[in-house]
Amino acid sequence: MAHITLNYLSQTLGMHQTLNVILPEDEIYFNSNQSAKPLNTLILLHGLSSDTHSYMRYTSVERYANAHQIAVVMPNADHSF
Repeated sequence: MAHITLNYLSQTLGMHQTLNVILPEDEIYFNSNQSAKPLNTLILLHGLSSDTHSYMRYTSVERYANAHQIAVVMPNADHSF
């Protein structure tokens, strides 16, 4: 499983933002006869008092992503909603 944290400067918001991505283990590494398939993707938006890391701290999102072979994207929304 891969966990990627991306920090970038959003020109639209005028501030730095963080994005977390979880990618499940890919069976292609274990069986080279298979070609890569697109992953279903779940975008998780945090609540008002949380941040981009909340789902990884307080839930089993990594285990679920791996078990169901889905990519999970968790952007930091700050108080933008």
